[in-house]
Amino acid sequence: KLARETFTRLGPEQEALKKKLETAKTTWLAAEPLERMDSLPACPQPPKDYSAIAVDGSSLTAERYSPRSYFLINLGVSALTYGDEPGARLFSTPRLYFKQEEIAIKDPSGKEREVLVEGALLGVKRQVEEAAYLATLAADFQTGNRPVLALLDGTLIMWGLEDQKIPAFIHHVLLDEGLIKALEAVRNLPGNMGDRRQETGNSRRHTVDGRQEENRPESC
Repeated sequence: KLARETFTRLGPEQEALKKKLETAKTTWLAAEPLERMDSLPACPQPPKDYSAIAVDGSSLTAERYSPRSYFLINLGVSALTYGDEPGARLFSTPRLYFKQEEIAIKDPSGKEREVLVEGALLGVKRQVEEAAYLATLAADFQTGNRPVLALLDGTLIMWGLEDQKIPAFIHHVLLDEGLIKALEAVRNLPGNMGDRRQETGNSRRHTVDGRQEENRPESC
């Protein structure tokens, strides 16, 4: 009730708040409403039959004095189906990365450059793998007219890529060819309501690595 009253009160002031937000200097990312704050659209009738899928991962790295570099990413999955034919699948899929082409990201332009996947980059790598596996599972679970609710834990902003020393090709591999492509695969599933939001893609927004750009198509 308090939230509805607050949004209704601030609705007429939204343009002024937007201008204030554009000129504000903050140390955090501020969200910008894409619709009128005082709009109260009717909630659609929830589906009777649907699947809810969530993926969350963890990672392990080699010990400090290990003679070989490696890391492990374990993806935990919870897939629940509701309706006339309910079901549940709870499982995990661990994968060990130890080959040189697996533990380092090479520059796709062909230049002899590579960056080891470690520290903050390992967290970003895990997040990309979570999104990619979620996209695969969502496609597998979408049968007939049953909608799929795909869930990820955590933020879409990759703070691990904020370091200015990280080369641009890392952003390309992990963002454009990684997280964004996986999220677009989920959005483009048949019946996904995300397509209706593409018209808002030209507004100014923060990208998933925390940078701010003009006129970048909405990718998540």
